[in-house]
Amino acid sequence: MAWQFERVAGPYAFGEGPVWCGDHLLFTDIGNNRIMRYDPVRKDCTEFRTDTNGANGLT
Repeated sequence: MAWQFERVAGPYAFGEGPVWCGDHLLFTDIGNNRIMRYDPVRKDCTEFRTDTNGANGLT
């Protein structure tokens, strides 16, 4: 099986700590002090939290 990758959001300077929450994915955008939310059904990425004090990882 050959892997095929698709960029679904970004680019971001440094993303970390993805966690699947049942119907969406959360990940940190460390340099911008925020947590992002990716919705695969709507195929969009939005801010979930801001002012995270450099949160690094979510799992």
